[in-house]
Amino acid sequence: MEEPFRIKEFAETCPYYSETAIRNKINEGVWLNGREYIKAPDGHIYIIKSGVIAWIFSNAPKLNKGMKH
Repeated sequence: MEEPFRIKEFAETCPYYSETAIRNKINEGVWLNGREYIKAPDGHIYIIKSGVIAWIFSNAPKLNKGMKH
């Protein structure tokens, strides 16, 4: 199992999402507990990098639709 990141740590290593953007994705239900993040028993939220990467690429076929090759 990969080591998860705290929100601040993930935002510092990922140029695409700020802490606010990450929290918004979680609060709006865009990122799901157990898939893109996990909530520890003490309430801390940890980001699962591989889950976020999978989420990013889950829209790739839709984005490429209609593109000329």
